[in-house]
Amino acid sequence: MNQTSFSVPSSTGEAFARLNAVTTPTVEDLKLMVYVEAGGQGFYDVLAANAPNDKVRDILSLNGREEMGHAMRVCKAIKVMSGEDFAPPKPEDNPLRDFGLAPDTAVTREFLEHIAGLEVDGDKLYEGWAQGLANSDAAKLLRLNAREETAHSKRLEQAVALL
Repeated sequence: MNQTSFSVPSSTGEAFARLNAVTTPTVEDLKLMVYVEAGGQGFYDVLAANAPNDKVRDILSLNGREEMGHAMRVCKAIKVMSGEDFAPPKPEDNPLRDFGLAPDTAVTREFLEHIAGLEVDGDKLYEGWAQGLANSDAAKLLRLNAREETAHSKRLEQAVALL
């Protein structure tokens, strides 16, 4: 089902640079986004494990689960656009599995505020991609992800207030 004939960067920075340069995504771009979104779950899982309290942990865990939901939704967009079945990689098969985050990364106000800004950028990226797609069904799926990226940012703001 997963065919990694496309190039998956070994670093999250390179992956984001490639994706942020795209205005109209191809199926290959969407496949890379699946890897990024699946890696987002691992990223949030690391943060949740280091959260200073249960409320912050719950917020981070929810964002992580929704990142995997985004990956699944992008898989649906791939199917709609190409007819190809594509599934998120298993964590051990994803070079972007946790964005290279150190296992002991501290959950600080500054770090969460930074991530909140990146989530807003994710909304803008998905919305721009949706506008560039001729396939309205795929565009609708990407717009759902866009809205949830902003919801992630708002949740992170709540987590900051809980620190």
